Amino acid sequence: MLTLLVCVGCNAPTHEATGPVFRKGVTLAGDLTQFTDHQFAGLQQILDTRAGVIGVNLAWYAATSDCLSGCAAQRPANPTDWDDPQYAGSPAVQALDAITNYVAQNGGGAFVLGITWGTPAWAACPGDPSDPTLLQNYPPQNAADYGDFMYAMSERYSGNHVSDSGMAIGKVRDWVVYNEVNSPSWWKNTACNTQGYDPVYYYSSILNQAYAAVHHLPASAGVRLLAGAFTSYSHKDYQGDPGARISTGYSDWAANTANGDANNAWISPTDSVQAMHDYGAQFDAIAIHPYAPTMCGDPLAQPPAGAISLGNIGTLLAQLRTLYPNGQNQQWHVALTEYMQQSYYDPLSDGWDHLSSVPCPNYFCAQTTEVSLNSFVQEAYGPGGSDQPYVDYLIWTMWNNVEPYSGGLVRADGSDKNEGLGSGSVRQTFTAFQP
Repeated sequence: MLTLLVCVGCNAPTHEATGPVFRKGVTLAGDLTQFTDHQFAGLQQILDTRAGVIGVNLAWYAATSDCLSGCAAQRPANPTDWDDPQYAGSPAVQALDAITNYVAQNGGGAFVLGITWGTPAWAACPGDPSDPTLLQNYPPQNAADYGDFMYAMSERYSGNHVSDSGMAIGKVRDWVVYNEVNSPSWWKNTACNTQGYDPVYYYSSILNQAYAAVHHLPASAGVRLLAGAFTSYSHKDYQGDPGARISTGYSDWAANTANGDANNAWISPTDSVQAMHDYGAQFDAIAIHPYAPTMCGDPLAQPPAGAISLGNIGTLLAQLRTLYPNGQNQQWHVALTEYMQQSYYDPLSDGWDHLSSVPCPNYFCAQTTEVSLNSFVQEAYGPGGSDQPYVDYLIWTMWNNVEPYSGGLVRADGSDKNEGLGSGSVRQTFTAFQP
């Protein structure tokens, strides 16, 4: 997804901003080698738009597989060792090594956001699907296995190590734990769940393991663990049908997993956060994907009941302040880690197509891009806004084979959509915050 990131009044423990600071950025989708090939030409093009955050998907199964395809992931001999040969030999890990190195040297203050998900077969319940493309969204059988993986990755990407090839490995500042775990299509009921535990129970288990792992280093004081990556709701179609809202309970989760999530089911982000609190889940910020009520519509419109979009993000912030009364520097933060994948949804494609056939401007591109969205964020989360310290950044869309780059950051002709927006635009204020 091409992306726009916003870091408004970041209030993490080791740094702070003095005013509203906006970051735009890009999540690198697909095969990461496309961003390391050709002297990082694609990544440099992204950085040239002054992206402030580079999101990178690091699948757990890929990080423990030592080939690009056709070989199974294997449990590392020393799973907490950042340089275990199973990690060091992974093409996905090697690509992230190179990307973090390049961003550290050429990013102009940009930071890397790591998105970890994808249960490998060796860590899965034996009764879950054997097809790795289906298995990746099931909880691991042992939450500690995921914790070991995050221990190794947080060490590897602490900014203190050199790869086996002699390259300095850069730092990952934020880590996201799995993806859209309030949806049975992304977080499924496992065959090992013979006790009827609910989805938040399983998620809280791996979240707490990851939290302890990521914060094991003195160097991780400014590194955050982001929980949830909650989808606002599941779009059943691009016109705004939200699918079926379900509870956090086991029966709803199991039923919608069993039917292949034909209902496009989703659990309210606020219900999920409440359940995480009740289970004692630990995290540094909530990650959310605040999709608009319709995919090409107004992002500030009110969403379906229970959903969280940009139009009612204050509801989630108020809940976090109530549940965690002392959480100003921690649980009160919300990171908007995924938003509009692009400017057009093709209902004939399988899923959300990253390639837009509709040139800008359309309604999304022309009317609800940086100008109106930044105005909203400035008013709500700027120095005079009641929620000023708590929204950290916004990622818009993935950058992956997007021609002619008609998504969130650039126009169809490749020009930067922030040009000419004046002194308050993302382009002009991007460099004000240095992590």
